[in-house]
Amino acid sequence: MISDRTIREIMDVTRVEDVVGDFVTLKKRGQNYIGLCPFHNERTPSFNVSPSKNIYKCFGCGKAGDAITFLREHEQLSYPESLEFLARRYNIKIEETVEDSEAIAKKQMEEGLYVVTGFAQQYYSKLLFDSDEGKSVGLSYFHERGYRNNLIEKFQLGYALNGWDTFYKAAKEKGYNEKLLLEVGLISERKENFIDFFRGRVIFPIHNLSGKVIAFAGRYLKKEENSPKYINSPQTSIYDKSRTLFGLFQARNAIRQHEECFLVEGYTDVISMHQAGIENAVASSGTSLTIEQARLMKRFTSNITILYDGDAAGMKAALRGMNILLDEDLNVRLVLLPEGEDPDSFVQKHGTTPFREFVQKHATNVVLFQADLLNKETGNDPIRKAEAIREIVGTLAHVSDPIKRQMLLRECSTTMLVDERILIAEVNKLRRKAHGKELKPTLPEQKMLSDSAEEQMNFSREDFMAERDLMRIILESGNKKFNDEITIAHYIISSITDHPFEHPTYRMLMNEIVSHLNAENVFPEDSFFMEHKNEQVKQAVINLRHHNYELSENWEKMHEIFITDKENNYKKDASSALRRYNLRIIDRMIADNSKEMKEAEKSGNEEELMKQLQVRKSLNDLRKQLAAETNTVIVK
Repeated sequence: MISDRTIREIMDVTRVEDVVGDFVTLKKRGQNYIGLCPFHNERTPSFNVSPSKNIYKCFGCGKAGDAITFLREHEQLSYPESLEFLARRYNIKIEETVEDSEAIAKKQMEEGLYVVTGFAQQYYSKLLFDSDEGKSVGLSYFHERGYRNNLIEKFQLGYALNGWDTFYKAAKEKGYNEKLLLEVGLISERKENFIDFFRGRVIFPIHNLSGKVIAFAGRYLKKEENSPKYINSPQTSIYDKSRTLFGLFQARNAIRQHEECFLVEGYTDVISMHQAGIENAVASSGTSLTIEQARLMKRFTSNITILYDGDAAGMKAALRGMNILLDEDLNVRLVLLPEGEDPDSFVQKHGTTPFREFVQKHATNVVLFQADLLNKETGNDPIRKAEAIREIVGTLAHVSDPIKRQMLLRECSTTMLVDERILIAEVNKLRRKAHGKELKPTLPEQKMLSDSAEEQMNFSREDFMAERDLMRIILESGNKKFNDEITIAHYIISSITDHPFEHPTYRMLMNEIVSHLNAENVFPEDSFFMEHKNEQVKQAVINLRHHNYELSENWEKMHEIFITDKENNYKKDASSALRRYNLRIIDRMIADNSKEMKEAEKSGNEEELMKQLQVRKSLNDLRKQLAAETNTVIVK
């Protein structure tokens, strides 16, 4: 494990503009740099790199982070690999720390598994091209499917000889341990002997995002009784099929370039599409789609097009994974191919251009597809119609974006001939129920919500902005003096003690700061957040500290206008933000007071009503005072 001292040395010398500049053409603009975002297609630069903050942010797709984040996102490196990359770049010698025996054993096991799977891939690939059986059986099979040799090498395809222990003997001769070979599923034990797991099959290696082979799939070429068409490696510490998508390593750059990911079912579907020049395709490999797989795709694009067989089974397979994708706020389209066709056979038969034209013509939003399918199935049966409406309501409730949801509600209302208001009411009921279960009794401290979280809570935009503004000021000026006795951080924190933040992201960040102040008695440095173990903490801080617009250095000279910057105005900003925050608190108190008055009036409790009227007067007076101080217009 890399020592903390080495990590600190690496982070101290690393400049984000240097690292990003190795991959992106940057131009100086004011104090910052701009360029075309490497994470999505764009013609106008929206990718901003800030040397002063040592971070980057794209105002087009929202990607943001520091040099480590960039390497992990762009180059698909792990955290240790990113540190090693930076250490090499800045000529820093890496110092290792002593790990406990359990961690060392786990690391050694995983390294051993990578070595074994790497050897197996090279062994199977060599047999495919160099052995008589490999060429006559395996290679001829791939050539019959139209795969060129460069494509076979790209996916590192191979062949396993039809012998009982040919691979085992080769591995043993090279000195590989039986324990590792068993663990990764390349051999199995039978009657105190070891035999090959893959025999007489073409081999499809499965890669992780950094390109390492982590598992294999083997397809038979001659049908054997009671033998499955495909057999796969077992789950190991380096391979979890629920967190893996076949072809993602080869497709990741094309997915970014086209801002779309084609999701198919099988290995050959992916390879045939690559052969046809459609390289932004991945496969779930026959397993039900998982949330981890959805998030893998989301790292590269928000646009998913599902390609499945045009039969009933294909439809059901497509719809099963739909809610998982919708929950991740992905834009999902569905293309059902003609019956009897799959992506592999269709693109082989018709070619690239007809395939693209077919997709363009038949791609349908997956929610609208489901609504149309259900509507056709129900016919004129009112009971089945009601069940279909409930099913589509359940799907619509998974669409988190309110604008998308509203547009889909309107379309589904027309398709299913049901009043839009009924759909809205039922969807809202399900969403309230779902969020109620999620948020009771309290929000977990580590639960991170997006800037649209106020839509999921009873939380107004004004409340959200007031808390956001205070949080921004604390992060930018928390260590500066408010007066001779306290800092800006202490001033704000002590002022909101009785009314802590409600937004979970900002409450969690505030708690982090308070804990650090209590423990260290100093405000956290930037590195506290930028090196935080929780990636979402780092992203939240970056979003709060990075602004889309900054004044040009020449603005004051050009226009002869005196600009008061935030460096000199932090005390005034803190006081103003606190007054705005308190104004929102009073607004909520007034709303609660209105409810109390209605209850007192309804129950005929005159004494309680008079008491609440007095409270209302005091709150109104205080609100007027604060509104005047913040230049807020009160609308009645």
